[in-house]
Amino acid sequence: MDQGNRARFEAARRMGEESTRAARLEQSKLTPGLDAAVQDYLKASGTEVAKAASAGAGKQLPKVGSWVASLGLDGDHPQVAKVRDAYRDSEGAGLLDLVIYGQDGTKLGRTSPAMGGPRGFEPCCCADWWVEIEAPPFELMAEARFGFRHLLTPKTA
Repeated sequence: MDQGNRARFEAARRMGEESTRAARLEQSKLTPGLDAAVQDYLKASGTEVAKAASAGAGKQLPKVGSWVASLGLDGDHPQVAKVRDAYRDSEGAGLLDLVIYGQDGTKLGRTSPAMGGPRGFEPCCCADWWVEIEAPPFELMAEARFGFRHLLTPKTA
């Protein structure tokens, strides 16, 4: 990026930040005490995020190639995936790159909009939401009419 474009980019970014600040100021004038409440919430949630990151920092991440499922998120039809990569971010939180599979065992790759990103896998999935499982019985899962969660077995250490 040349200097002229960089200067225009920085000016546009500052203008956006200023308009966001102005909007927040107007909102706090409309509802007295909102600013203090928001600050309290941010302090508390920041503490919780720090606690969660430090708690997840010691948790063992699944190995590349292992099967995982989102058992706590989708009732009787959890997502099933194979771990493509496992790593930690700068705060120590575990992240997974996952290749998603359908109920019948077909490789779906990425199920969220790619938006210019990779299409063959879901990047940066929070490791806390996924449980390592034994190899899924896709033939039984394909026949299941009312859910297949009961067919997935969490891996024991």
